[in-house]
Amino acid sequence: PRFGSIFPSTPEGITTIDSRFGENITISYKEAIQLCLRAAPQSRVDPKNAPLAIWLNGGPGASSTAQALGENGPCIVGDDSNSTTLNPWSWNNEQIFESCTLKVDFLTGLYIDQPVQVGFSNDTLANAPLMLYQNSTFFVETFPSLNSNATANSTGNAAPAIWSFLQAWLLDFPMYNSRRNELSIWAESYGGHWGPGAASYIEQQNNKISADELEGAAVITLDTVGIINGGIDFNITAASYPDMAYNNTYGFQAITEAEYQSAMTNFTTCTALVDECQKTSAMYDPQNYGNNASVNTACSTAYGYCALYVEYVFLNSGHDSFDIGHTTPDPTPTKYEIGFLNQPWVQQALGVPLNFTYQNMVVYNAVMAESDITRGGFLDMLGAFLDRGVQVVLMYGDRDYIGNWIAGERSSLAINSSLSSNFAEAGYANISTNATYDGGVVRQYGNLSFSRVFDAAHGVPYYQPETAYRIFNRAMPHVDIATGRHLDIGNYSTSGPSSSFQYKNIMPEDPKKVCYTLMVLTTCTAADIQRLASETAIVKDFVVVGYLDGNVTIYY
Repeated sequence: PRFGSIFPSTPEGITTIDSRFGENITISYKEAIQLCLRAAPQSRVDPKNAPLAIWLNGGPGASSTAQALGENGPCIVGDDSNSTTLNPWSWNNEQIFESCTLKVDFLTGLYIDQPVQVGFSNDTLANAPLMLYQNSTFFVETFPSLNSNATANSTGNAAPAIWSFLQAWLLDFPMYNSRRNELSIWAESYGGHWGPGAASYIEQQNNKISADELEGAAVITLDTVGIINGGIDFNITAASYPDMAYNNTYGFQAITEAEYQSAMTNFTTCTALVDECQKTSAMYDPQNYGNNASVNTACSTAYGYCALYVEYVFLNSGHDSFDIGHTTPDPTPTKYEIGFLNQPWVQQALGVPLNFTYQNMVVYNAVMAESDITRGGFLDMLGAFLDRGVQVVLMYGDRDYIGNWIAGERSSLAINSSLSSNFAEAGYANISTNATYDGGVVRQYGNLSFSRVFDAAHGVPYYQPETAYRIFNRAMPHVDIATGRHLDIGNYSTSGPSSSFQYKNIMPEDPKKVCYTLMVLTTCTAADIQRLASETAIVKDFVVVGYLDGNVTIYY
C-alpha cells in the first residue's frame, strides 16, 4: 500500500466564543472571506434586513457545508475540485417577483454541519488513517474524535446544540441578525426529523424565555419549516417503499409482483413493530434522548425488520435508491465539493483545523443504533406549527426512492391541524418555473404546501435548480407556490385534480459513469476499484480518467 499524509495547516486569525447556554459548545470563526468568486453566504441584496434561513442536511451524519457548494448555495464546484462558478439559482440570490409588487430583502443562509463531528464540526482532534480503497493508497488525516459517545445519537439530543448555536449567532453576530430574529429551517432527507425536531425545541425554549425561566436568551421567531425529500414518519415511509418500487410514474418496475405482494405482507408486521416503538418511546423517552434501553430495543427491532423485509426490496434492482432513473454506481449528485473542501488553500482560508469528511459514519451509526428513524411525533410537530401560524413547505423530487414523493404526499395529508380538511380538498396546480416550463405540481392550502417536482431525485436543488429556487423563493415571503402571484395565502387554495399520479415521466438516459476517488463506494465500478487497488488506474483531480493495460494507456 502507498502511504501519505494530508494535514491542514495551523489555523490563523481565529476567534473563538463560548456558548452561553451549551456547556462545551464553542464557535470558532475567521472574518468573512469570499471563496466563491464574489459570492458570500449572506444575502446578495441586504444582509442586515434579510431574513435568516438555516439548512440541515440529513444522513444522518452528512455535511450541510457540501450542499452550499453543490446544491443551492452561492457557488458550484467545478470538476477539477479546485474552482467555482456562481450558482444562478442560489437560494440567497435576489428575488425578482412575479407579482411585480412585492419587494423582498433576501436572504442570509447558514449551512450547519451537525451533529458534532459532521463535516467541519469537531470535538477533540485526532490523526487517523483514511483508506480510499481496500489494500491500496491511504492517508493519515485529521478528524474529529470519532467517538460515538461524543456526538448526538438522536434528534432530541441534536436540537439543543442547534439552538445554542443560533443563540450565539443572534447575540454575538449582530451584523448578520435578521429582522425580528425571524428564522426559517430547511432540511433535506433525514432532515424530516432534524428540521421539525430543532423547530420544536426552539419553540419550547421560547416558552421558557417568555416565562422568565431562561435568562439572557433571545426569542427566535419561527417562520417556516421546509422539508426536501424527508422521511417524516417511518410507518408512512415504509408503506410507500413497495408502491414506489412497483408502481411509480416512470413505468419502472424494480420488483416483481410476487416481491411486491411479499413486501406488503411483511409491512403488516413492520407497522405493528413501529407502532410499538413509537408507543414505548412516547411513554418512556418522550424527549427522544435515546437513553432508555427498552425503547431502544423496541425501535431497533422495528427498523431492523422493516429495512430487511420491506425497504430493501429495491436493492436488487440495479438502480440507485436515491434516483430510480439511474443505475449504480451513480455519479450524481457530483461530490466535487469534497475535494474542494480538502484543498489546502481552501482550508487555510476557512481556518479549519481538520480535514473535510462528507459522511461521518460514526455519527450515522450512533443515530441508527438507537433507531431514531422509527420514532414518531414529527407529524404532530408539523401540525402544531401550522396551528401557530408557522408555514410548512414539503418539496419532493419524484425519482427518489429513499425519501419518495408518495410518502411525502401521504405525510402531508396525515398532518393534523386546523388546515387539514381544506388542504385535503385542494387540488394539484402546476408549478410555473418559467414562461416555457412547469416544473411540477403543488397542493396548497394556506401555510401548508406539498410539491412534487418532476424529474428530480433525492436532492431537488441539484436536479431541478430553477424549480427548487422558485418554490423556496415563493415560500419565504409567503406567496403561493404555484405562481408567486397570490400575495395573501391565508385562505388560498390550489385547484385541480385530487391526485398527481396522472402526470407520468420518461426514464432518463443513464449518465456516464465517473469514478470519484473520494466517493469510491458510490461512484466507482468494480473494474475501477480493481484498477485503483492494483494501481493501474489513471487519476486526475480525484477522477479516474483511464487505466494502464500492460504498456497501453487507455483513456475513458
